[in-house]
Amino acid sequence: MSECRVHAQEISDVALGSAASPQFGAHLETCAACSQVLESRRALARRLGAAVDALVRRDPPDELAATVAARMRTSTQSTRRSFVPALRAGLALVAAVVATFFIVRAVVPPPTPATSVEALDHWRSPTASLLEPPAGVRVPPRGSRGETPPSHAVIPIGAQHVS
Repeated sequence: MSECRVHAQEISDVALGSAASPQFGAHLETCAACSQVLESRRALARRLGAAVDALVRRDPPDELAATVAARMRTSTQSTRRSFVPALRAGLALVAAVVATFFIVRAVVPPPTPATSVEALDHWRSPTASLLEPPAGVRVPPRGSRGETPPSHAVIPIGAQHVS
């Protein structure tokens, strides 16, 4: 019985016209149950083949063309009916957005430029304040003789700093 389960798929393949493997052929000679299942599936395949052939060879009914044309007309009409409201709603939405744009533009005054000639006269670079000494600190002019370098001055490598 366990050998029957191994050949379960092959029974259907052989019933549909495939060649049996040597192992399956040997199993069929000794197993009456698998031989009976194979024969019943072959009979089923013959009946299905005959039914398909009968359907393929049969001419379509005379009213088929008229029925298909009538269904196409009703389908097209229902599609048109459902398309028109959607188109109207879309156009109404676009019109509302455009109208809102123009109303907001008319109500809100345009921004005036913040730059005027007077403002540009008083403008200073952000780094200019960094270059000025803090209030109350006197800085000697550059290049005066006899000054000692401040303790945070950069001293070249190899030079000695004398305090």
